[in-house]
Amino acid sequence: MHTAIKQPLVRLVDVSVRTGQTMALEHVDWALAPNEHWAIVGRNGAGKTTFMRVARAEQHPAQGMGHVEWVLDGQGGGPAEARQAMLIVSADDQDQYTRLGRELCGTEVVVSGLRGTTDLFSPATPEELATARELLAEFDAAHLADTNLTAMSRGQARLVLIIRALAARPRVLLLDEALDGLDRHSAKRVNAAVETAATQGMQIVFCTHRKGEIPDFITHAGIMESGRLVRQGPRSVVLDEARRAAEDEEVPQWNGCSATDLAPHGETPEFLVRMRNATVLRAGRHILSGVDWTIRPGERWAVLGRNGAGKSTLVRLMTAEMRCMANGRVDWFGASGPTDIAAVRQRIGLVSPELQAAYRYDVPALELVQSGFFHSIGLWCEPSPEETARARSLMNLVGMAAFENRHIRSLSYGQLRRLLIARALAPRPDLLLLDEPCTGLDAVSRASFLRTTSLLCEAEMSMVFISHAPEELPDGMTHVLVLDEGRIHCCGRIDDLGSPASLLP
Repeated sequence: MHTAIKQPLVRLVDVSVRTGQTMALEHVDWALAPNEHWAIVGRNGAGKTTFMRVARAEQHPAQGMGHVEWVLDGQGGGPAEARQAMLIVSADDQDQYTRLGRELCGTEVVVSGLRGTTDLFSPATPEELATARELLAEFDAAHLADTNLTAMSRGQARLVLIIRALAARPRVLLLDEALDGLDRHSAKRVNAAVETAATQGMQIVFCTHRKGEIPDFITHAGIMESGRLVRQGPRSVVLDEARRAAEDEEVPQWNGCSATDLAPHGETPEFLVRMRNATVLRAGRHILSGVDWTIRPGERWAVLGRNGAGKSTLVRLMTAEMRCMANGRVDWFGASGPTDIAAVRQRIGLVSPELQAAYRYDVPALELVQSGFFHSIGLWCEPSPEETARARSLMNLVGMAAFENRHIRSLSYGQLRRLLIARALAPRPDLLLLDEPCTGLDAVSRASFLRTTSLLCEAEMSMVFISHAPEELPDGMTHVLVLDEGRIHCCGRIDDLGSPASLLP
């Protein structure tokens, strides 16, 4: 009697993928067998996202350079069947909602998952809405039911998209850096739900640059480096090898610019941003309540809080993208009268996931950094030789000098984030506003960025660093503001209040 050999659900055979002039994947062989759950680990630009998209038939091997086989639900299939049976949650897919301006609330997003569609093509039924609300409530996300996805914080929107994917009950769920941007509470709930789905027959492929995020139920692992799957096999063996290799990896050093060269020009105002009784309502719910806060020149503020605490709304107030209620006010750069909003935005260097999502143009990396001089999305003016030299120096600073001619759509999410940091520094802003800047960065890139940010702190650059993770704060922060459900939980000098991590509610 012979034991039947179960065929893999997905098999990549000697797959290579070309993106422009670059090989995004090279000679990748991999198979997902029944009952296996995989983690694919690698740094920014290693090829993890391309690997996921090839597995789901969203990208295809270069002509004559390998092929992909699918055997889903016991029978062979093609790309259309693969896309139906497999779902992916990624930062890039989340950004599509921003770029396309889809006006879907939380329940409607989840209903689209129940239907197995990307959008709602007819109104949701009462039964569908009730099921969607129940699913949101299971994740403590009931308050997001009637909020538009594009109005949610980054972490809130990611949570809703994961709930949507779980509601669809795919045969294979591909999670591409899916926990990035989630606070610990939300990440714990997501991991528990994904593990439950895995025990019920759903197979999970989990891509990450953080080995500590890998759930316990994962059975196998692969290591991606420069587009190659260099190691794969049982989880314990592969991750032990990867851990030993990581111990020998060096953090890139600061180079290309001196920290003092990044100081802003012009006079020093009394304050940079001042909020008085700032309150924001959305759908009858207080997103921010009575915020009194002043940022003065030379101060470096850490703003902390869970997903939904009000951090993203605070950013929109600081950049004048949103207004508070009439009984409050926001002033900028020492002025208390009418404000030129365009002039305000020119003096703030911003890095945020929303800005990254809004950058639609597939331009060379150098042009993206140069656009920072003109505060534009895209480059509409010819930079001077001095500006071009400074842009190249800043690219060197963030470890992207070798990519100046690469188009940004061929770069990884984390690589693009590093370019946006260089873009924000280009015009020597009076205030550098970093909204969850470590999201999407691998461990080495994150350590390098935090070292760079610490040197900016040494140069007394005025800064607001917003994060849900206090362990990601750079050295040199002077003040801390902790938000909880839209209200200030605590606010003041770190020397007086103590470790920021101890201040979270």
